[in-house]
Amino acid sequence: MVDNNDNPGARHGADAKTLSVKSFSADFLQNVVGNSPDLIFAVDLRDLSLLYSNQDIFRHFGWPLDYWKLTAEQRSQQWAKMVHPDDAEILHNPQHLSEKLSRDSTLTANIRFLHADGHWVSYQTRCSRVEAKPGEPASAVIVARDVSELQRKDNEHRMAAKVFENSSDGIMLINSELEIAQVNPAMVQICGFSESELLGESPMGRIFPLRNPDEKVQDLTTDSGLLEQALLDGYAQGEDLGLRKSGDPFHSLTSITVLRDESDAVQSLIVTMRDITESKTHEERIRHLAYFDALTGLPNRTLF
Repeated sequence: MVDNNDNPGARHGADAKTLSVKSFSADFLQNVVGNSPDLIFAVDLRDLSLLYSNQDIFRHFGWPLDYWKLTAEQRSQQWAKMVHPDDAEILHNPQHLSEKLSRDSTLTANIRFLHADGHWVSYQTRCSRVEAKPGEPASAVIVARDVSELQRKDNEHRMAAKVFENSSDGIMLINSELEIAQVNPAMVQICGFSESELLGESPMGRIFPLRNPDEKVQDLTTDSGLLEQALLDGYAQGEDLGLRKSGDPFHSLTSITVLRDESDAVQSLIVTMRDITESKTHEERIRHLAYFDALTGLPNRTLF
């Protein structure tokens, strides 16, 4: 028979099995809640009055008000001012909230609060019903987390995706292996290749012509011109020559942006191409008319 008192591993395992919230002191839990960056507060489900808050609920949003020193009417007025009208149903119908919590023990919602400086901040809230002891009112604990920055970034990503899809310029995303990772519809239209024919392929020799048929691109530093300049400076722009699927060349105003990671290694490249073949054709026609005789096609005096 093995005595667990002589077996530290067994003793640790036994303690772990009995570990629960009750094992922590009230001071410890108070410190955890008090130091949380989230808003954590408890409300009376009869009238939604505040029973506890780990932070001053109004000052958290920049309002110079002490919640506990305000009258019930003043608190109600401040809540009405601070909570977005479209999210304020919870303030006007505590019975509705109580009934919902009776059916579902936990509710989640996004609520917008007005900061004292005039901008709205979005909080993701999680409300849980607390079982009341005999003679005590039913209450709920609400944890609110600021998700404004996450929503801002999500909106930026959505806008960038719309710009990418609807841009009249061709856009290509190229990974560090010099493979096409993403193209927009305009790029497909410019070069004539389908999206499936481009993804995973190298743009060199397919869209950008190689200097000779035997040239092999082993890494990002073997190409000259715009790509080499972009790798040195982080960005390059200029006129370039491309190839359509048909084999016909096209002129483009091309810009290349290089994105690097924290170790300065190339992470990806953003290539933007604007087809200027038509304007280049017009430019060549005008130049020809200026320097060559329209009737004979011979060089004129201006050219000499």
